[in-house]
Amino acid sequence: MHTGGPGGAARLRKAVSSDSFSQALTFAGLGDRERTLEALERMAVLGPVRSGRDLFYPEFDFVRDDPRIKALRKRVGLPE
Repeated sequence: MHTGGPGGAARLRKAVSSDSFSQALTFAGLGDRERTLEALERMAVLGPVRSGRDLFYPEFDFVRDDPRIKALRKRVGLPE
């Protein structure tokens, strides 16, 4: 994907991040813990507001107790 020009990096981040969210939801629906967590990790570029909101989706209940979620929350600046 070409990111030249004004806002190129922001467009790329948005495209990658929104795709990661869709993937996280899909993997969660399949009950695939590892791939759900990997997709959630890729979403960290969105920062604390978006990441924090998305982590509360009920689809992610089954990974919420994973230590990697705690580490992700810390990395993006969310409280425990």
